[in-house]
Amino acid sequence: MKRNALMPVLHTNGHVKLLLDVGANIETKPEHLVQYAIAGSLYAQHVLGVATPNVGLLNNGSESSKGRELEQAAYELLSNQSEVHFVGNVEAKGFYTSDVHVYVTDGYTGNAVLKAMEGTLSRFSSALKSEIKASKVSMIGALLMKKSLKNVKKYFDVATGAILLGVNAPVIKAHGSSTAEEFASAIQQGYDVAAGDVVGRLKAVLESEESE
Repeated sequence: MKRNALMPVLHTNGHVKLLLDVGANIETKPEHLVQYAIAGSLYAQHVLGVATPNVGLLNNGSESSKGRELEQAAYELLSNQSEVHFVGNVEAKGFYTSDVHVYVTDGYTGNAVLKAMEGTLSRFSSALKSEIKASKVSMIGALLMKKSLKNVKKYFDVATGAILLGVNAPVIKAHGSSTAEEFASAIQQGYDVAAGDVVGRLKAVLESEESE
């Protein structure tokens, strides 16, 4: 790959989605976003088991004319890329509800989106705890719903490790504040990447494109 990309695996509404790049490279070119799309698709196929991953270009509107020159040029390249199933521009507001598996963007935008998600979920969790502790009735209700509330948290998990794509071996980046369980998840993710031979498959596809 001409540019590295950090790609976290995000759990949304019971499904798994990929977002890249989230900070490895702030400035990118359209062809780099195409490589991100290919890398994300290979991961979704060979690690997550998605037969035909839908790839979306993160943008400020769904129309093909939306975005900066970067997004407009990337849209045209992705539309003619046979290695990915490109479904067009997608907005961040549909991240939790769309049928897109792989979201592609530059590192600056991706990092901002990821941190906004983390901050929103953290604030929501704090507000929910405050409301539960506000009265005995709420505390009793929360106790009865303990299992359900725990399951809801899994729908918005952004604490898993992020794979660094574009290097010769699986590298997983975890949060400095990760728990033992989250570190175990990151280790499992590295194992899954190696088992699915994502690095080898990606190198083969990119070398094939260069030879053409």
